[in-house]
Amino acid sequence: MVAKALTASCTLAQNFKKPAPSSVEQCQFEQWRKLAVQCNKALAAQERKLHAMQTEYETKLEMLKAEMRAELIDREGNAARVADRQRSLIESEYKLDRAKLSSYDRITNSVAVLESTLDTLTSVTTPGPGTSAVLAR
Repeated sequence: MVAKALTASCTLAQNFKKPAPSSVEQCQFEQWRKLAVQCNKALAAQERKLHAMQTEYETKLEMLKAEMRAELIDREGNAARVADRQRSLIESEYKLDRAKLSSYDRITNSVAVLESTLDTLTSVTTPGPGTSAVLAR
């Protein structure tokens, strides 16, 4: 939109370089020409400012995308570590007694181990009953 206005004001300024028509006074014509040049300069400044803002926001968006990718990679790594730790804890604790446990007990123990592992990874923990307490009811 600014580009169209800039083109129009440039065309207007070009037309004002021609001699004044006989129906318009010379001083009035010069005033219009100066106004057209001022409009052209103002629009050019606005276009530069708009381009700078657009470049700035595109850069910020790319930085935000990079940070989000890094955060997602970190979370995926944490999830893999939690899953591996949960698997190793369950296998080591219940390796011999696995046949004796019912499926309900295995689920309850699995959830409890997962919750405790996740609690160790978080920097802020909120006190609450937790899923294993809900499953026990």
